Amino acid sequence: MTIDFENLRCSFIDGKWLAISETEGESFVKINPAQTNDQIGPVQTSMTHVDTAVECGRRAAALWQKTPLEKRLGFLKILADLISKHSELLAQSITREIGKPMWESRSEIKNVLNKFLITQNEALKWVENFSVAGPNVAIKATCQFKPHGVMVVLGPFNFPLHLVMGHLIPALACGNCVILKPSDQAPLTSMLLAELFSQAGFPAGIFGMVQGGAAIGEKLCRHPDIDGILFTGSYAVGRKIKEWTLDQPGKILALEMGGKNASVIWHDASVPEATAAVLQSATITCGQRCTATSHLIVHEKVFDQVVSELEKMASQLNIGDPTQEATFMGPLISEASRQRFFQANAKAVSLGAHAMSIQNLSNIPQTGFFVTPAVLRFDALPKRELFLSGYFDQEIFAPALALYPVTAVKDAVDFINQSQFGLALSIFSKGPEIFETFLESCRVGVCNWNRPTTGASSALPFGGQKASGNHFPTALFAAKYCTYPVATLREEDPSTVEKLNGFRCLESK
Repeated sequence: MTIDFENLRCSFIDGKWLAISETEGESFVKINPAQTNDQIGPVQTSMTHVDTAVECGRRAAALWQKTPLEKRLGFLKILADLISKHSELLAQSITREIGKPMWESRSEIKNVLNKFLITQNEALKWVENFSVAGPNVAIKATCQFKPHGVMVVLGPFNFPLHLVMGHLIPALACGNCVILKPSDQAPLTSMLLAELFSQAGFPAGIFGMVQGGAAIGEKLCRHPDIDGILFTGSYAVGRKIKEWTLDQPGKILALEMGGKNASVIWHDASVPEATAAVLQSATITCGQRCTATSHLIVHEKVFDQVVSELEKMASQLNIGDPTQEATFMGPLISEASRQRFFQANAKAVSLGAHAMSIQNLSNIPQTGFFVTPAVLRFDALPKRELFLSGYFDQEIFAPALALYPVTAVKDAVDFINQSQFGLALSIFSKGPEIFETFLESCRVGVCNWNRPTTGASSALPFGGQKASGNHFPTALFAAKYCTYPVATLREEDPSTVEKLNGFRCLESK
């Protein structure tokens, strides 16, 4: 695919690229986090294009809803083939603007292609029309699932294609039109995606894309002609979306938000394997995953062994140029993110943490927003008043791991449950009894046994509790929030309707 980026610094609306004049809109520049002298843009954004995109989506919605499912899936199949064909270009784009190592960006593309298959073969089964027994033999009782209409997808930066398509694919398959507002930290990949939509031949207005920051996102969320908001990002932004739509209670909000996730290594676990899995969960994508492990709770019998294994393994992590095949961890997304990471580490030390020296800072590149993992050892679980101090329940979104020794399962469960978040949890133990206890007692949306907190399966529902989500899990269940059910009672011959107390009725309700 040959892309002239000079002509893509604008919005994709009604099946074409719309130019933005210098006086009409604003622009921003995206910096490559691994090479700060590499700038992407300027990327143009326009408030007026929000209204244009919504109007075009509204006009196309009735047509797309009436398009047979097989035909909608046919368009998506063409799009999947184009993504597969240009997978290396898309992976390079993700690495350039996010700083992910190439192996991880390529894995993201594979996961996207898998989502097409899972949506068609598994997810749509959850919204298939069905019939049940009616009040009597003459009445047919059915339920059919209808699309909401025009949906907005607000994309995150950490998975600019995978998590975006996790909303887009089921929304389009179910008959919705979609407007994408990508993260302003990931404009390039969305430009490529929009161009692939154009090449796939989707009818005009079915998919639109507008660039921009918080102001564009707010206008889309508040727009009265938008039927739903599909969001992946932080709790703080999810809360703002709730505020923006407070007077529109009929607007569907599917909010997949943050996490402050824990892993537990019990005394009967295989310590080297468990420690490696936890370290991977804490540092993959430079810790910029909502499922990243932030707390490591270790039984005191193996605490010193885990500390020793962590020091050894973390010191060997390959941190550096994400375009190199051997690199495991690239940079953080921005200098602001790096400063928040440093501040959080300093806060932890002030609260009693012992910083473990595991990487030589001089070994990491100085050309981008690189950091070394922060492994912080506490002597005990924090008291309730300390937990509320900010650090222990604050999503840092960076490679930060805090360790705590425990002796009782109840103490670990209480620590996990007092968090405002409830996304992912991993238990490392040879016996199922310990795992089942945590599974039963902890309020989370993902609970793994001898597996990392990261790496969720798209063949299962994915979502969190409390501040991590609003009970609309994505992945396998995404089609459920992309539709609404309509119940019908059908009587073909009105003369057979039962009479009750002189009134024609079916059931009193």
